[in-house]
Amino acid sequence: MLRHVVLPQLRQVAFIAVAISMIGALRSFDIIAVMTSGGPFGSSTNLAYQMYEESLFSYRFGYGAALATLLFAIMMVFIVWYLLRLLRDERGA
Repeated sequence: MLRHVVLPQLRQVAFIAVAISMIGALRSFDIIAVMTSGGPFGSSTNLAYQMYEESLFSYRFGYGAALATLLFAIMMVFIVWYLLRLLRDERGA
């Protein structure tokens, strides 16, 4: 009974939390670059810093562009999923 009542109400909140976390991870590039430069053995890198490091320091521009494309595709999946759910909920209401 609890699953049918609580979980449907948490879907939108959970999605927003995941989306904000991903955006926050992208925005933390400057903090990682200034404070730790990726940390010891890359322990504090994220995808945005990895793109920067591979492109500019390792001169692997293709790999950096592939990481950017992957990040874009991941974000687009979340955005399209959210918009489809939003449209479906508006039509049903």
